Amino acid sequence: MKKILVINGHPGTKSLSLELSKSYVAGAKKGGASVKELHIKDLTFDPILHEGYKQIQALEPDLEQAQELIKWADHLVIFTPVWWNNVPSLLKGFVDRAFLPGFAFKFISKLKREKHLEGKTARLVITSGAPCFIYKLIMRSPVEAVFGRGVLRFCGIKMKPSVIVGNAEKMKENKKEAWISKINKLGEKNK
Repeated sequence: MKKILVINGHPGTKSLSLELSKSYVAGAKKGGASVKELHIKDLTFDPILHEGYKQIQALEPDLEQAQELIKWADHLVIFTPVWWNNVPSLLKGFVDRAFLPGFAFKFISKLKREKHLEGKTARLVITSGAPCFIYKLIMRSPVEAVFGRGVLRFCGIKMKPSVIVGNAEKMKENKKEAWISKINKLGEKNK
């Protein structure tokens, strides 16, 4: 049985990211996966890494539990909007605080590191107010570059192709339902 952790990085109580994540969870459970959810907005933690990595801050209980869920999972599916060419600040703060040296990676030298999250896979599901072609070609897929390659792959996680949902804010109801169905099927395939 595949162990899937679904992370919703949208800080709001109502969002397309939340709807898509719930649809994925329902599909993954139908597909026989063991699924756990992590909604960043529900965690209690200081999102600021005050001293960088010079001094590791004590982890709050929610971050300790989040690290345990990341260790538990075979596959991570992260739902996030793109705001100002990046993920929301709360999700960025979560990454800064949870994907720490010693947990997610360890520097051996300036050019070498141990990747502590090898063997896991991840997929990003990104909602954008811009059309997909603008996000991919003009903006050059910033969340995939920074978050996918710069964080997840850096820690050893193999990236699956991202799903980009463009025109998210002006989407008609029939398009939205089509995306919800598509993400549900992706979950059912445990991908």
